[in-house]
Amino acid sequence: MAQKLSLLFFSQFDVVEAPSPAADSCNGIFLSYAYSSGTKLKPTDPTHQPYRFESVLMVLNNGDEELKSWKVSLEFQNDE
Repeated sequence: MAQKLSLLFFSQFDVVEAPSPAADSCNGIFLSYAYSSGTKLKPTDPTHQPYRFESVLMVLNNGDEELKSWKVSLEFQNDE
């Protein structure tokens, strides 16, 4: 029997306390991402500018079942 996994995402710029997910629509997994900072790295090349990003990712399991594995991929729209 497949289980439905509902994730809550918040904008990287919003700093608000997340509401508790409804028990009938979420299995207890909460995921949040918060962007902290970003800076340009040398060498400065307008066509291939490297950046350094700092962020915090939190995976919180308040459910009855163990979260055995998870995977996150962050992709940026401008090939940063």
